[in-house]
Amino acid sequence: MDSTYRSKRPAHASARTRHPRAAASAPAEPATATSARPTQEGAQPTESAHSTRKNAQPARKDVSATADNAHIVMSWDWGTGRFSACWAVCFDGRTIREDDLVDISFFQRAGYQPPMMMAYHAGQYIWGYELEGMVLNGAVGEERVLDHLKLELYEQRDEFAEARCKALGKQLADMHLTVDGLITAHLRAVMQDCMSAIVDSEPTIPEDELRRMQVRVRLSVPQMWSMPARQRMQNAAEAAGLTLVLLVSEPENAMAFCLQQLVKKEKRYGAILRKGDRILVADLGCGTADIVTYMLQGPLTLTSPLEAVSSSCGGACGAQMINEILFDAVRTRIGQTYEGGLKALHENLGLSRIQFRKKALRFIDGAKNQFPVGQSFSYVVRGKAGKYFILDLSHDDIKSAFDKVLGKIKALMDTEIGDQNPAMMFCTGGLSRNKYVLSALREEYEDDDTKIATPNDVDQGECLPVSRGGLLRFDRIAPAKLPSNYNYAIVQREVYDEKLHPDAKANAKLVYCDPADPETDIVEDRLHIFFRKGRVMPRNRSVTEDFSHVYLLDEHNPTLSATLVFTEKDVDNHDPSGRKGEDSTQFSEGIHHWKTVSKVIDLDLLSEHGIDLVKIKKDGSKRWRLDCRVTISYKGGHDMKIGWVLKVGNDKLLALWEGDEKVWDAHFSQFIEQPRLVAANGGTTDVDGDAEMADDEVVAPATTRRARARKVVHSDGDEEDDDEQMEDDDRV
Repeated sequence: MDSTYRSKRPAHASARTRHPRAAASAPAEPATATSARPTQEGAQPTESAHSTRKNAQPARKDVSATADNAHIVMSWDWGTGRFSACWAVCFDGRTIREDDLVDISFFQRAGYQPPMMMAYHAGQYIWGYELEGMVLNGAVGEERVLDHLKLELYEQRDEFAEARCKALGKQLADMHLTVDGLITAHLRAVMQDCMSAIVDSEPTIPEDELRRMQVRVRLSVPQMWSMPARQRMQNAAEAAGLTLVLLVSEPENAMAFCLQQLVKKEKRYGAILRKGDRILVADLGCGTADIVTYMLQGPLTLTSPLEAVSSSCGGACGAQMINEILFDAVRTRIGQTYEGGLKALHENLGLSRIQFRKKALRFIDGAKNQFPVGQSFSYVVRGKAGKYFILDLSHDDIKSAFDKVLGKIKALMDTEIGDQNPAMMFCTGGLSRNKYVLSALREEYEDDDTKIATPNDVDQGECLPVSRGGLLRFDRIAPAKLPSNYNYAIVQREVYDEKLHPDAKANAKLVYCDPADPETDIVEDRLHIFFRKGRVMPRNRSVTEDFSHVYLLDEHNPTLSATLVFTEKDVDNHDPSGRKGEDSTQFSEGIHHWKTVSKVIDLDLLSEHGIDLVKIKKDGSKRWRLDCRVTISYKGGHDMKIGWVLKVGNDKLLALWEGDEKVWDAHFSQFIEQPRLVAANGGTTDVDGDAEMADDEVVAPATTRRARARKVVHSDGDEEDDDEQMEDDDRV
């Protein structure tokens, strides 16, 4: 029988069915990922306070859920140390309610927060609780375990994070794996297990309807992640076969959960929160601390508008940093007391460096989680041939490591607060649950004007604030729209004009001689804005801008390249981008690299159409001089693409690539989503103030150009009229 349409499994069956959509679009793998682990004999599964709907009723009693009128929405907290998720059935045109949400209990109800560890074993990827059990019983060696993948996506690393990343890099190299490939495999495994859990736990919707429903995911990421990090995450999600993924800030999700619970406990907290009050969210996780401040823009309600009043700050000062500090102390102590040092100990035990590190960190993590309870901790590291070594940690050792990390967290919070004390601090993340950490923060910051709350203060059930928050404050998951609070520009070379480039007029070093034409002066790395800030794009219509650009390309490897940036700054065409060097992705403050697109041109194609090489006067080399029309096309609700059309002669255009290179994908946007709040009239409004635009609404272009009637010659020899090609677009 096709497992996609099998009957419901008993509770003890293995949850191994691949989600049909993922199976259809995911790249081939050596084998599927597995993660199920049977519950221990005689153990009773722990139920979440939110794990089942009341009386097992359908999400909407008045409508039957089918793949034609509903879809599945999930919110994933893809953490450094743990993963959690919740889901709901979202009916088209309906708002998700809190009662609709169901936390996902993984691996036959083994738990709600599987560890973020993975291994490639016996031809398949294994993760979570199953892998944890296999490591404990010796079925999988610790040197095969790959964990804390999320830390690989941070660009800012301290010495401890760098050491951990080097250790992971060595493991990956030994296994011939890559970080991005491993993240893809993990996301694919997560989706499979989420769908298996949903099918097994949903009593009111037939399995065939669940399997046919579109699955949309809201994935939380650190506020401090760079655009390249977010792009890597979305690339992995797309490669894993997911169909629609929106990124949202982890602190924003935690804030959503906080608001939801505060409204319920208005008598306790409502009196201290008013319009204009600041709420600081400190997401203290396994890998990092992510801190951001919001201002309440109205009375405290479930959909209270919030304004982020500061840029998020953060650092690698989470729970894992405590582990690394303690491990460094252990290594130092061994080096001072064991004859021959750490290397000799490894050889004596018959353990590799990775094996010893994994065993020691597992012990350290357990001791840290018990702190401040206990005065001393010991662990026997067992090697081969009956050999062993005892690791010891004292209460003072652990306290010292905690204090170092707390010092970094307090420094971040002090910088964030400045002279504007928040009315409330909401501390979330695994590290915030430690009594020592929370007591230290309360002693430092809590007073009559500032209250500190944690998720467990406002919800005594199984508390998964980040994953639940992703579906509480956000009305629906739909293809992203391009944020309207940025200017979007391409960085290009321009012919020097003293009126257009006054900065270059004042600084002659910015003006260069055109390598192919000594009579022409040029300036480099100028902004050409193709979509201006404040412009609201239509959902289902195309908006296109095209402009001319001259390229000088290498004789043997002619490569067209376009660097796109975005900025909240008020900038104009011809302004300098402040690029830090040739091919650099660093620009002036406030100007951010978005994407660089490169396409190699077939040399035979250039020769065939009579394109000549030009000689560079300076060094005598030759270059292809290409006069191109660059086209940026935004298709509302879908994607943005870039294309190049080469001017050939006076009346022909050669389409090199005509809008087939993707810059941005509405289904895998690199931009962090803003909450779309439910409006009083039943519609939706983004927090930036942009109302939803009707599908047939047309954006009035800022300027219009009438295209000349020209023939476009495609590389396959076909021709079409250039005007016809533009017929359905709003061309700017």
